[in-house]
Amino acid sequence: MKLQLLIVISFSLLLTACGGGGSNSSNSSVGASNSPGHPATGAAQNSDQSSSSSQPEPTGNAAATFAWTIPTTRESGAGLSMGEIAGYKVFYGSNSGALNTVIDVTDPYATSVNLTNLVSSTVYYFQITAYDTNSIESEKSNTVTRTAI
Repeated sequence: MKLQLLIVISFSLLLTACGGGGSNSSNSSVGASNSPGHPATGAAQNSDQSSSSSQPEPTGNAAATFAWTIPTTRESGAGLSMGEIAGYKVFYGSNSGALNTVIDVTDPYATSVNLTNLVSSTVYYFQITAYDTNSIESEKSNTVTRTAI
């Protein structure tokens, strides 16, 4: 039986979501959803935004919870209602220049996602975007760094 370490990465990332200048990327991702009040779960895959020399993330026995605050405004400053939010994309990896692992959280009410198979004692970098019902995606958040323990 593998020892499952749990690290809690509790970020209060106040997202400013879905501005007019956002991108609509074609990242390969795995959908994750949840009901209100429960974290989303799901496996992640490497996105195709990386160069061909990128290696897949190694797998381990550590886990983490990545949390955020639901956005209420767009990047332009205009209001954003819950009915306009379609989901979030969590980007992470152990190379700050290549956050190639993406989880697509398709529940607009989600405020966290559980990440599994992280390698203990490895530094991970995280960013998040929000996207609306018109597939307009926000700019990525600031990068947050944590070490899996």
